[in-house]
Amino acid sequence: MSTQTAGAMIPQWTFGDRIRKIRRQLGMTQGEFAASIDRGPKSVAAWELGTNAPGDAVAVAKRIQVAHGVPATWTLGLDDENPRPGDGPDGGVVVRPQGLEPRTR
Repeated sequence: MSTQTAGAMIPQWTFGDRIRKIRRQLGMTQGEFAASIDRGPKSVAAWELGTNAPGDAVAVAKRIQVAHGVPATWTLGLDDENPRPGDGPDGGVVVRPQGLEPRTR
């Protein structure tokens, strides 16, 4: 038996996990969310499933930030901190990315 301690696993949120979390927190269908960021519903579905990713993820994240107040850095996985009220455009409340467990594969 080994005395070494196994390393802790830290689940990672994919781009699709983050898109799904934002959309669900907003209470929107994939079609409604897609329209709000000027994308097609099939694209949003593919992102959420992880079968495709946008070639312009930064532009998509910026559209989400403008439309819904979710920081682009969180959508892109650059900032794992939860956005705080007042972080949105003009000091508005942002969607809090809590409650969705990341998928593990």
